[in-house]
Amino acid sequence: MRVITLNDDEALINYAKPIVAKLRANMVRVDSDFSTTPFKAKISNAEQLRIHTMLVIGGRDMEAGAVSVRLHHGDPQGAKPKAEVIAGLRVELLALRDGVCGSPAKPSASRSARSARAGWSQRDHRYQQESEMRPRKRGASRRWR
Repeated sequence: MRVITLNDDEALINYAKPIVAKLRANMVRVDSDFSTTPFKAKISNAEQLRIHTMLVIGGRDMEAGAVSVRLHHGDPQGAKPKAEVIAGLRVELLALRDGVCGSPAKPSASRSARSARAGWSQRDHRYQQESEMRPRKRGASRRWR
């Protein structure tokens, strides 16, 4: 996660630093970008680094006591109250840690075990592989080999 300010205005930085501190206190790995580089370059840099969630802070956000949430390769999610965003991220991270959001990957059965259950033999697999490698006639569709 990255906290980005629109510019290097001292008031924006003073508004953003406590947000970074609260996120770190809630065990969120967060980075901040308070540099003077243009805003589009900051977003582009975060996209290239594949940062999933960006909290963008501007003058209107500061006045409203909110932050604008932006997801990786997504549209801006809009301005939300900063306490709501921090609480939501905490709940999401706790759910990930406890395994509620995603279950651990189950080991898949081997190809021969799946084939035996489906009634396929090794010869059927060999024939299927050979037919997939055989070149098709010109103009023939995939359905008719």
